[in-house]
Amino acid sequence: AETIGPGDLLAIDAELLEQKRRRLGFGIEVSSNDGLRLNGYWLHRNLFGGAERLRFDLDIENIGVTDRDNGTDYSVSGQFRVPAIWGPDNDLYVVGRIAREDEPGYLSDTIDLGAGITRIFSDTLEGSVGVLYRAGRVEDAFGERDYQLLGLPVQLTWDTRDDKLDATEGFFVRGLVQPFAGLSGIESGALSTLDARTYWALGDRVVLAGRAQLGSLFGPDPQDAPPDYLFFAGGGDSVRGQPYQSLGIGEVDDTIVGGSSYVALSGEVRTKVRGPIGLVGFFDAGYVGPEDFYDGSGEWMSGAGLGVRYDTGFGPLRVDLATPVDGGPDDASDFQIYIGIGQAF
Repeated sequence: AETIGPGDLLAIDAELLEQKRRRLGFGIEVSSNDGLRLNGYWLHRNLFGGAERLRFDLDIENIGVTDRDNGTDYSVSGQFRVPAIWGPDNDLYVVGRIAREDEPGYLSDTIDLGAGITRIFSDTLEGSVGVLYRAGRVEDAFGERDYQLLGLPVQLTWDTRDDKLDATEGFFVRGLVQPFAGLSGIESGALSTLDARTYWALGDRVVLAGRAQLGSLFGPDPQDAPPDYLFFAGGGDSVRGQPYQSLGIGEVDDTIVGGSSYVALSGEVRTKVRGPIGLVGFFDAGYVGPEDFYDGSGEWMSGAGLGVRYDTGFGPLRVDLATPVDGGPDDASDFQIYIGIGQAF
């Protein structure tokens, strides 16, 4: 308005312009040990005029891997989300996923169907509760088996980071508890995981970053559990420098068996050198054990290395060179190279 109205209020006319409804996205990641990873998505916003979102994702991992024990993984998933269910901060979601995992310790085909409610408590806190049905077929060191289960995943995420791809302060904590009932081929039990990250800025050029991951599987023994509910260590998301999923609780017929408990610790010193160039020093350690919760009866492995970062404006381009420090297979390579977009965590 041209003038201030009664009560010192200034009237404003605003025009709302909708963003494009359809989007495409893609990502790429390269590792000398894990091969090439490609992922992409197609998203339709405001599908029926009520801010509904329909999204499909395609993920292909381990492309070009020459290791005979580790093949290419595929997954296709879809999610339909409806906002403002029983209040403005509740979203209803329906999900489906078909996946094949050809890992060093197992071959798994799964179909997941689920639905649930996501609750936004604040700008930094979000939680969800849902129901999940899974049907799977597994081929591992213990033979081939089919199973079905019904799960109740409950997840809470607390995120105060200033930048999700290149945080300099704040923290991130995500916890998952999923009790499940075995419908066939599997005992009932529960899966729990925790991922905690924190960041400290020392002046304008140095950032200290730390990460801790915990996991526990209660109920089924390793030979009866879904293999992706078991834990392995090694690779870009746990212990850089060590071969992918090279640490479990032992081997059966030269096949690594995953454990029921997991601990992974990572620390980084991130330094800006000049302009968009940065250097990173890091140390990772991982533990896998046969027990439901950590008691030290399993084994540790570790790796360390140096990395280079180039700030692209939408996230740092990451190149890490890592080497084993302790534990791991005797025939492991001296170095592993990891390339991706965004910090390692």
